[in-house]
Amino acid sequence: MITYDYTLERDLGNNKKQTFVPDKIPRELPNLVYIEGPNSSGKSTLLNIIALSMYGNKSKKINDILKKKMNSLLDSEYQDLAFIVKIENKDMSLKIVSRKEKGSKEINVCESVNGEGEKPLSPEKFEDKYNLIYDIPNNPTERLRELTREIKEEQLRYGAKVANLRTHIHGILKEIEEGRDPKRLESLKDTLRLLEKGKNELEKNRDKIQSTQEALATYTYCKYFLYYCDQCRHSDKQIENLKERSKDIVKVGQKNTSDYKRLERDIENFIKEIDEHFRTITTLLNNVLPETEKSHLIIWNRIHERLYDTIKDYELPDKFENETVHFSKILNEIKMSEEKDESLKEAKFISELLDFLNESLNEYKNSRVMLPGAEISLTDFVKALELKKKQNQEVIGRANNILLTIKLLERLDFLRKEVEKKLPKLKKLEDTKADYSDNNLEVEEINKLIDKYKTNLVENENKLDFYVKESLTKNIDITSMSDEEIRAKIYGFEINKDLSSYLNYKEKELLNKIDQFDVELRETNVEIVNKTLYIENYRKDIERLEAKEPHKYQEYVDLLNEIYLKAGLIHQKLHNKYDKDINKLMSGDPIKDPIDERYLFEISKYLAKRVGTFRHIDKQYKASNVDLISRRIITIEGQIIRFDDMGTGQSQSAYLKSLLNTQDDKRKIIALFDEIATLDSYSLDPIYNRFKELYDEGRLLVGILVQKADSVSVIPKI
Repeated sequence: MITYDYTLERDLGNNKKQTFVPDKIPRELPNLVYIEGPNSSGKSTLLNIIALSMYGNKSKKINDILKKKMNSLLDSEYQDLAFIVKIENKDMSLKIVSRKEKGSKEINVCESVNGEGEKPLSPEKFEDKYNLIYDIPNNPTERLRELTREIKEEQLRYGAKVANLRTHIHGILKEIEEGRDPKRLESLKDTLRLLEKGKNELEKNRDKIQSTQEALATYTYCKYFLYYCDQCRHSDKQIENLKERSKDIVKVGQKNTSDYKRLERDIENFIKEIDEHFRTITTLLNNVLPETEKSHLIIWNRIHERLYDTIKDYELPDKFENETVHFSKILNEIKMSEEKDESLKEAKFISELLDFLNESLNEYKNSRVMLPGAEISLTDFVKALELKKKQNQEVIGRANNILLTIKLLERLDFLRKEVEKKLPKLKKLEDTKADYSDNNLEVEEINKLIDKYKTNLVENENKLDFYVKESLTKNIDITSMSDEEIRAKIYGFEINKDLSSYLNYKEKELLNKIDQFDVELRETNVEIVNKTLYIENYRKDIERLEAKEPHKYQEYVDLLNEIYLKAGLIHQKLHNKYDKDINKLMSGDPIKDPIDERYLFEISKYLAKRVGTFRHIDKQYKASNVDLISRRIITIEGQIIRFDDMGTGQSQSAYLKSLLNTQDDKRKIIALFDEIATLDSYSLDPIYNRFKELYDEGRLLVGILVQKADSVSVIPKI
């Protein structure tokens, strides 16, 4: 029996609300039922709420469209859902109760067995005991490929079990080999403590990497969004200026000599380089200077804002030289002071030592060679140095930033002097107002420059689109923020110590670093999983040794060694070879590299087992194998039925049956099928028959099929 009730309160705006309750479909339903009804009769809402009540929004198997509908019921700001769902099996020995209170997002699922009190079920425990199947059978033949996702998950699950078995056998062999003396037991405990410590450090490191990556990504997207906004504005301004210049040439003739134009372009190039250095230096100064320099930074930013007026005014912004000299002096004083710090000396030594080991001992650094007198392997020594280097990253990063800023200021001062040399000559050439007759040639040259700026504008706008999309992945609508708000956000990241070593990175380097963090996160998570497995096995070994019972597997040493080797081969295949093969099948793309033929054959047999008996045209067939590459089903009689030749209803029937044919999976099933309108009675009969078989076996808790019709009808199928 299925018993349910819900209220869905929806905000319509203008202080108006509407409440929905189940008023067309009965609130008590049999375990196996067929429901039909018109649109807005509550059919899909019922299925969504039942699936949601069984943690459907957390299931990896349910497709994203259905999960989106469930999450909209759960998370929408404009509506509030409350429900209670109770499911009991046919002999009333099992009851599942799921509740969600009004105003809360928490779903509480409990289980009662043989009349005992209700016990809570977490999503993980629920998935271990129950198989929730919720689907809309659209495009069914193409979705047969989705069954390969279950194969991939099973391969990885069994691969992990084989790995655990292998580790377990290895521990037993060690026990048999080394005995159970107190020293051995203490050694195991010491190793366990080290593993637990290592796991904790890895988890802290993972959290630090994730936090730094998110901050660095947000900083990068904001910084370069603003940068490309400036570039677009600059290109627009240059295009406008060039168009005005072209008009002037047509009206009054050539204004400047070719020498003037050449010199003007030279100065423009210098100004562009000065602008680039200004941006980098400003970022670094914000990070390394004390608060007392804030007034100088304000002057510095004003100088930057007036930089592109230099050619028009025939002079560089006021106080340019003074502020450059001032910052150089301050930074050199900071550099000299911090170079005396012992922590910086230590950080540089460790960094240089690690570089030497990586370059000179590459062949041995991953070996288990022990360092004499230190009782530590070379591998662990290198890892310890790498960890210390990461801890010292802030110290080294700050020192590098200070040194880089000093060098950039030197280059900036050189560029300033070069521009100051050229500006008087440019002014003199302007004053001569030399006339040329080649006006058309000058206009043509200006038009080329306009085209160049237009090309730059398109490229910069594409970059802007990229950073807008990327910022949205961090839940930041950057287009709704003012330049001042973005600069404030950037400044907040620039004073973040975790980002100090990356402030001198260029755009491509920052994007590469964000990608590198992704790789580090994946590798760290793999290490955490491996350490967790080792910790679990060491705990079991310690418990076994402390019991001090005679080892019962002594006489099976040879057999255990044989199993240990075979388990290694099986694990290698499941986690490497077969994982690559199943990924090729899952992609749906043309397969270029070969797949193991025997593996492919077994996959096709498994899929055929899932499809089982199906109807095609006017006959029943039993699948012998399902070939995803050739897109065809071969029956036990040898007949070939291609996916594209199957009717929609019949292919839907075959697909739905494949979801139910889980003989190797003994979990109890909760199956919900929506929008089955294209299935006639011949196509539905196999589904009902399979439902009844599962129900009689005690494996089916719920089976609901829903279809559109002109009126509501609820038909029990048991």
